[in-house]
Amino acid sequence: MSTLTAPALDSSATEQLAVDLGEVLEALLERTAHTLVERIQVHDLSPIHARLLRSLDRSLAPLHPEELAERMQLELRIVLRALNRLNERDLVIDVPTPGDQGAATLALTRRGRAIVHDLDHVRRRDLRAFVEGLDHTERRRVEAAVSLLSGEL
Repeated sequence: MSTLTAPALDSSATEQLAVDLGEVLEALLERTAHTLVERIQVHDLSPIHARLLRSLDRSLAPLHPEELAERMQLELRIVLRALNRLNERDLVIDVPTPGDQGAATLALTRRGRAIVHDLDHVRRRDLRAFVEGLDHTERRRVEAAVSLLSGEL
């Protein structure tokens, strides 16, 4: 049984494809980021606060600050400072770690979860508006690209 493989792209074609992909992703981000940033500001948060809340929302269990810092690829001191602010605003809560007296993990409060869901709604609304503006052919091309990229991520 033979295995079919796609022909290899030469390095200049690969480079151009990478540049094109970067430009498309940047344009899409610019189209949708403005309203999301405004919404983050409505909640009196910074983008780092919003990312922390979203990471906690996506985790299956409460996380240690070190785990959050690693996931977000940020210095621990930055994460700790942001978590303190979120804790003061009752958006995250310390959850004792069973069997480890000194360690606490963090989870979202109801208020924190409500903010994440609000921000997700804004993000989905803007992306839906983008997709609705595509014609049939463009939509099929986006579907194929999303399918391909989803398998790679």
